[in-house]
Amino acid sequence: MKKSYFLMAAAAAMFAACSETELVNVVNEAEAQKEICFENFVAKATRAEYDQKEDVQTGGFRVWGYYGDNNAFTTPQTAVYGDDGTAVTYNGSEYQTEKLAYWNAEKFYKFYAVAPSTGTYTMTDNVNGYVKIANVASAKASESVDYLVTRGSAVFNGSAKPVVGIDFHHTMAKVTVAVKRTTASNITVKAITMTGWDNATGVFTQASATTPTTLDKSEWTLGTKVDGTAKFLETTDTPITLNADAAVEAATKWIFVPQELAADALTFSLTYEIDGTEYTKTGAIADAHVWGTDSHTTYTISIGEPLIQFSVNSVCGWCVPGTGGTTITH
Repeated sequence: MKKSYFLMAAAAAMFAACSETELVNVVNEAEAQKEICFENFVAKATRAEYDQKEDVQTGGFRVWGYYGDNNAFTTPQTAVYGDDGTAVTYNGSEYQTEKLAYWNAEKFYKFYAVAPSTGTYTMTDNVNGYVKIANVASAKASESVDYLVTRGSAVFNGSAKPVVGIDFHHTMAKVTVAVKRTTASNITVKAITMTGWDNATGVFTQASATTPTTLDKSEWTLGTKVDGTAKFLETTDTPITLNADAAVEAATKWIFVPQELAADALTFSLTYEIDGTEYTKTGAIADAHVWGTDSHTTYTISIGEPLIQFSVNSVCGWCVPGTGGTTITH
């Protein structure tokens, strides 16, 4: 599991903040008050093909904080930053919070967050830190928003004035496609298109303090079904040349609203060339399966003579394995 470490701090008039590289609080320890400062742990990349730190710096965070009188902290009712939380942005060298807050030495705190900093968010449960995210769309990973949430919070003692660690988790599903040859002939893959999935806008309503351990989509609801088309390789892209038996992953990835795929619903269409002859073939995934929260599914397509074979496996880090596969005649 990859991790990225960096800091965000409450902004004063001159936007004093924690140092990202040194991981220290620049507020003088002798001061009577000390700003609340966050150390962020992104457990997994927001977009797998981009550096996770760059994504977070671009998108920022929204943080909610609550405090109570004891460390049992079963009913956190007092908001540190108000009902809407506070936005956290990156100025090119450090993180800055939109609202300023200081530790109260007599209180105990919890903090919850969602990334990016802007979105249609509602804090639905300030005891457990559950959020609701509306208007979520599936898209290419390079164009999508991969929403991250916290799954619970430690209790922080205000008298200790600690740096607060926040751990983020994915809410959406990532899908990649790989192709490989099963023939001695060189193969040039020119286009890969996937259809049969639901492109309706989704709503995430958090209901768990732990990351789902199965391919679970229960925190998601979708609107009226919209037929979706995802292009993992377009005719204008550089073709994929298969001159060895190893699988080659298409450069384009997609981030999807979690959903269930019925048997034979998900279909792939490939345009490829073998020894100067061009073919366009389609095939469906025979088995029902789920794109779940925090899952990463890879579809591996084997091209050869006389068969094209479609199979499903998964890449650990986001995922619990998917299943399925089908074979069509070449």
